[in-house]
Order: sequence, then C-alpha cells, then structure tokens
Amino acid sequence: MTQKNMPPENIQAMLAVRNVTQAGIAREKNVSDNAVHLAIYGKLKSADLHDHIANNLHLTKEIIWPELYAEQPIDRRKTRALSKGFIK
Repeated sequence: MTQKNMPPENIQAMLAVRNVTQAGIAREKNVSDNAVHLAIYGKLKSADLHDHIANNLHLTKEIIWPELYAEQPIDRRKTRALSKGFIK
C-alpha cells in the first residue's frame, strides 16, 4: 500500500508556523513563486526544491511526497534487456 503525499495545505501551514514563506523559498532558490507553489502541490518534481522545502520543515522529501520519491520495484525484464544491450 502506497502512502499519499502530505496535503499541500498542511505543508503551507507547517511552513507558516516556522515563518517560512513561499516567496522566501523562491528567493533562496532563485525560482519563481509559482515554481514553489507547484512543487508544494507535487505538480513540479524538483528534487532540489523539494529537499529545500523538506529541510525547512525538518523532514525528508520522501516523507512529504512519498508518491513522487518512494522506491519503485525493480523491473527485472528491463534489467535483463539493459544487460543484453537491447535498451540504451
């Protein structure tokens, strides 16, 4: 059973409790406010931005966005095809 991403409203509330704004994160990471908003909502997969947000919350991106960062099971068929040179 896969876990669901943390609700964006919870992420925003946790940031607010720590006096961290989306605009502040955008300035620190040199991205747009919209990029931060999309990252919080899981619509933009940016490991660097997700790490920065998670660090501000003293969590990991895997805890906040498990749907994006949970380890995927290995597809043995693809692994075999790679080793035999069928997929580059």
